[in-house]
Amino acid sequence: MKRTLLFIILLLLSLSAGAQDLRQAVRVLSDPQSITSALNCDRTVGTATLVDGSTSLELSLISEEYAVELFNMLAARPEIPFLYPQDGCYARAHAMSRILEELGIISGKVFVEGDLRVETNRSPDGYVEWWYHVAPIVMVRKNGQNVPFVFDPSIFQRPVPVAEWTGIQTRHPGGRADRTYETSRYEYTPGGQSGRTSWGQGDLDGAARTMEGYLAQQRAYTQRLARGQIVPRNPAQASQQQVPYQQLQAPRQGTPWPPAQKLQTSQQQNPKN
Repeated sequence: MKRTLLFIILLLLSLSAGAQDLRQAVRVLSDPQSITSALNCDRTVGTATLVDGSTSLELSLISEEYAVELFNMLAARPEIPFLYPQDGCYARAHAMSRILEELGIISGKVFVEGDLRVETNRSPDGYVEWWYHVAPIVMVRKNGQNVPFVFDPSIFQRPVPVAEWTGIQTRHPGGRADRTYETSRYEYTPGGQSGRTSWGQGDLDGAARTMEGYLAQQRAYTQRLARGQIVPRNPAQASQQQVPYQQLQAPRQGTPWPPAQKLQTSQQQNPKN
């Protein structure tokens, strides 16, 4: 009886550490570090004000270890196509912000506009390019300061400060960030001037459709790769200092995914990121 009770307790802890189903939770139980992290994690949620020019946002303030836990949970969500970085950041960011709100975490969003490029073996070209990119942000307690951290599993394996997030997108020749700005979680596309104070149903529906389409492309690419119809190209001389996803990884669901395929640009109203 005691062993059964202990197993149930550890199972719940593993689920809180980011496991999305029973099989993954059992795998987490085999990792003592994950259990220790779940036991010691400070999940206190406060508030902090992020001021960006004339914009002032009241965001949740959490510990760095809780930020990592939430990041891992988001990265494991099977309905979000993190392995298709070519497009759809607006949809991914919207879905993540909504999930965080359901967990009692109030996030904002950070947009960067400019000449952006990220080296990744999720593209046959070895990189993806955008004119803008967006991801959720939350305030994190770090070294006695409140620092905005970005949650972007499409290009990172952990939450990172805004400067690191923009930096990895602009370090190529000619790379630049023309504009970086924060908005409320309700903004869906660049500009941040809508003044929305609630979730727009049209945006939520559009995000769901976008992600469903890109998930289908991931699955199709997986099948083509398995048949030997596609030969992925590694990033061209990618810097060894680039930590995020330079090695192809299996997502947390346990199914190995290949790099994202470069397909025809989606015919959507939203500008490609």
